[in-house]
Amino acid sequence: MAWLYHYKSKDKIGYCELSQRDTVVGRDKGCTLQITGDDLVSRQHARVRFEKTDGRYHLIDLNSENGTYINDEQIKSEVILDDYDIIGVGDSTLVFSHEKLSNTKNLQDRIKRRGEEDKDTLKRKNT
Repeated sequence: MAWLYHYKSKDKIGYCELSQRDTVVGRDKGCTLQITGDDLVSRQHARVRFEKTDGRYHLIDLNSENGTYINDEQIKSEVILDDYDIIGVGDSTLVFSHEKLSNTKNLQDRIKRRGEEDKDTLKRKNT
């Protein structure tokens, strides 16, 4: 099981539990994770899909006008999600996690730790 967390404000997050079905993110009321109040998010902006062949969750942009970003890089094709990947849709921020977190502090701590681990990995690769 995995979750998508949506920062709604500094102290408030929303979340969507991901199943082994497609999860559509967008402004449309029919979306699994509806994002309101962000006009840069398309009606159906992106899809998170569980791929049975590799047991991983994949992120796909649905030809949105403003693009979908993962860790500040615009995606051009399907991307496999890793824990604490930061997903940008419009002006909204989502975070993918295999762990259920109870509050924004826990989520921010995990993201910070992920960033530090990524920096350490880069240092090891470059030495």
